Amino acid sequence: IFVLNPEEGLIKLSTLGLQSKYNPGKIKTIQMIGGDGISKFTQNAEALLLYVPSQRPNKQAVVFKTVFE
Repeated sequence: IFVLNPEEGLIKLSTLGLQSKYNPGKIKTIQMIGGDGISKFTQNAEALLLYVPSQRPNKQAVVFKTVFE
């Protein structure tokens, strides 16, 4: 997942909701590239809610490695 000009806090991605017409599947883990550990997220029927931390390797863009089950 590429996020341009992110601010700290939650972002909502409706295309990655469990009942999205794109059928993305259930997400197992998300990790910010260049960050420490697993990123906080919640995936429900409507959307993926992903937390962008204040400490990021780059303020202009962030990449999250997403692993599906």
